[in-house]
Amino acid sequence: MRTSVFTSLALGAALLLAVPFVQAETAAAPPPMVVVREDNLWMLDGNGENPQRLTTSGDCSSPTCSPEGSRIAYVRGTDYRQRSLWVLDVAKGTATQLVGAVSGYSYPRWSPDGKSVAYFWIDDINRSTVDYDYFQLVRFDVASQAVKILAKDLIGPLGLAWAPDSSALAYSTGYAGKSRLALISATDGEVAVPELASLDRDQEQAEISGVNWLPTGEIVYVTDLPAAEDTRQIKVYQANLEGEVKTLYENHAATTDWQWSLGADSRGRLLLCWQSSLWLVQEGKAIRLAENATEVGCR
Repeated sequence: MRTSVFTSLALGAALLLAVPFVQAETAAAPPPMVVVREDNLWMLDGNGENPQRLTTSGDCSSPTCSPEGSRIAYVRGTDYRQRSLWVLDVAKGTATQLVGAVSGYSYPRWSPDGKSVAYFWIDDINRSTVDYDYFQLVRFDVASQAVKILAKDLIGPLGLAWAPDSSALAYSTGYAGKSRLALISATDGEVAVPELASLDRDQEQAEISGVNWLPTGEIVYVTDLPAAEDTRQIKVYQANLEGEVKTLYENHAATTDWQWSLGADSRGRLLLCWQSSLWLVQEGKAIRLAENATEVGCR
């Protein structure tokens, strides 16, 4: 089954082009990005400079850019069970609601072919308990507005990413003793790899998240583990579809300053938001690009 879903991945990754976001991208300049600052969306150039404010509502999160860069899908709402999905037209500066219902939306991700947005949502708020909610993983067709349910009864979604050729999705969850990373078909939800990576959650709040799929076909993700007293450790990993894993970056931070997000742009650059700053991760190091950033969305 792994072969049937991923046979075109190598060709898709090879054909994937770095396309402009809003500003022109040249051979020397990396593509622009969107970050969250004080719960609003801002656009930065590829070097983390020249900030442009995009929203003013003060309740925005989880930005994801369309491949050509003209639109940004994102979540609005401060109550995680009462959120809505929106799309911003960057050139016009206007936002419209992508899905009419208000629910527990999280991790919207625009497909590389531009045709779909995948996301998690709470399928029935009446099934929610004090401890957890049941989520569905959904593919939304932008043109027809048709909704395809790819997975049900998921608890604790932590990350979501598209394959470079839009044929598959990688997602992570964490509940009941284990956090795991799985791969499924984006067409029908058939499971391709039930557990590409896993983590024992008996350690307090240990989790796999920050999932991204690189243009070259590898998957990157972050593990978040308790470390010394009042600190936590993050590690950024890269895995191929055979499950071979290598560490790209690791660091510690105080639990009082623990909010982060990982993104990968069309050139395969890894961008990490943590400790309230935006960092470029390369060669085992993190280079600060900008301050005051808690989430990043790339394409």
